[in-house]
Amino acid sequence: MPNPFRDAIVTDPWKKMEIDIPRINADAFSLCLNALEDVLKEGQSSSVLLYGGPGSGKTHLLGRLREHLNQQPYLSVFVSIRLQTHPNMLWRHIRRCFVESLVKTVKNGKSQLELVCEKQLKTVRPKKPEFKRVKKRVPNSMMKALIKKSGFVEYLWDISGHVVPKYQAMLSKEITEEIPVNKPVQPPIEILCARLGISRNVCRTLKFILEKRHTLDAIAWLKGDSLPEKALNEMGLTQDDNMNSIEYQAAETVKELCKLAGSDICVVFCFDQVEALQRYPNDIRGLFSFGQAVGTLHDETKNTLMVSCIQSFFLEDLKKAITKPDYARLVPPRRQGTLNPLTLYQALDLVEARLSNGINDKEKIEEFFAILEERLDDFVGKSGKTARTVLSYCADLFYSFESGQLLEQVDTDNFLIAEKEAREKNIIETLTLERTDEIILRSLPVLVNALDENWKETDPDRISESDMILKGPDSSIAICLCNHVNMMSLSGYFKKLIGLIDTSGINEWILIRHSRLPISQRAVKTNEYLNKLKEKGARLIQPGPEALAELEVFQSLIADAKAGDLSNHALTVSEQAVCEWIREYFKKPALHFADDFIAPIFKKSLDTSK
Repeated sequence: MPNPFRDAIVTDPWKKMEIDIPRINADAFSLCLNALEDVLKEGQSSSVLLYGGPGSGKTHLLGRLREHLNQQPYLSVFVSIRLQTHPNMLWRHIRRCFVESLVKTVKNGKSQLELVCEKQLKTVRPKKPEFKRVKKRVPNSMMKALIKKSGFVEYLWDISGHVVPKYQAMLSKEITEEIPVNKPVQPPIEILCARLGISRNVCRTLKFILEKRHTLDAIAWLKGDSLPEKALNEMGLTQDDNMNSIEYQAAETVKELCKLAGSDICVVFCFDQVEALQRYPNDIRGLFSFGQAVGTLHDETKNTLMVSCIQSFFLEDLKKAITKPDYARLVPPRRQGTLNPLTLYQALDLVEARLSNGINDKEKIEEFFAILEERLDDFVGKSGKTARTVLSYCADLFYSFESGQLLEQVDTDNFLIAEKEAREKNIIETLTLERTDEIILRSLPVLVNALDENWKETDPDRISESDMILKGPDSSIAICLCNHVNMMSLSGYFKKLIGLIDTSGINEWILIRHSRLPISQRAVKTNEYLNKLKEKGARLIQPGPEALAELEVFQSLIADAKAGDLSNHALTVSEQAVCEWIREYFKKPALHFADDFIAPIFKKSLDTSK
């Protein structure tokens, strides 16, 4: 019989909720609903901050909010964002998550985006075609036909070709004709976008999505993916590959999509795992950028509600990292909610719901519940226990009830190995080329610092052409992401780097391009510039899917541990324990990531810095 108390951690608020106990965290949920009502009533964006201990149900509460919104007669947009990203890519990450949430199917086989457009297009009245009235003389051929039809047998013209006088007036007759004015009639979506101030590119992608033409490419462009020149030309779109402006464009696209929803549709941004933005101790760049993003959405949109979830201990770190004005927007007065441990009665409600949902045998339910009821009072105590802890305790007890044996606990190392293998398999199945840059940017600094805390990312502003600069005690490494699909863009990027290497003061330059993006021999200039870069000491690294998946796994384990979402049964695995395990793990041979990626970049530098 399956154990009904397994799967205690909710990692995705989009996952359908089998069980929900309304009176658990009811106050925090009411806080979100009140804030939502205020946004719609006052036409001013707002935010809510929720905090609690590991396993207190923060992500579960977001799932409850999503299902509540989906059941309402009015339309709202739900957006889920786990903040595992790089500070310089925060807006791009928000944009991608926003669009991915928009295209999810929610009602009647329609996506959130389709429902929003459908509602907004009802307010648009397409202009009727315009005509102008023009007077014209009746053509001779038409007049001849009319005269013949009327029974006239005489000719209109005499033998000399002149009109017979008695028919002169008839041939001079004028008619009025309506002809269309030569102005194209705009489709409704274009009228709507023009009225809302939405840019041409975003408007065209929306049009393609609604018309189900070039759908995948249109969604990819809307998410910020780089598209081949052919696809851009076919859709009449433009794309800026300048790294400095991509983040700005991502922010503008997010704001435009909020505009599309209009004043009577609230866009609910749910920011989870805020702690993951702090990649290592005293790193404030990500949190500072997050504060700025919240401030921008608050001030430059009118219909957004931002719900942010953190652990209780992290509140002071967050307050120190962002500016006072941004903090005031993130945590407005009376908009903080605590997710408290469960009381005994709440714990009993949760246990009973799990049993009823997972077991059909009523006698067995009653028998186990009788045993549990005696022990749960002492276990929960006066201070209460988190939902995760209660479920883990019940899972152990149910295992003993079923098998007559105690459940053998898995040690942390074996738990992490199993977790790594499961995550790696899932990542490889879902990995796309478009995610390459984000995986590298957000994961490399975290992993390198976990291997050696002396290595950290430094500000790359002075060398804007590089995507990241990692600095150790005695050396520095510039990371340049070269995953351009467009060869002209890649050629221009390489050309910029050539003149920079000699004067940068950087010890090593690493060019990273996905192994599934080969540079064609026909790209003559691109290869010419690449060879010049190699002559100057730059190295091209081409990681495969396995290497990228391994990198993503290590980063996600650290981020989940930091956010309190990594649990080995009832035990929350700490960030320190994960970092220690990673250092031991990297001593093993034949690692995809270590062999293909880390070793050629960092191994020598890390060894010399110790």
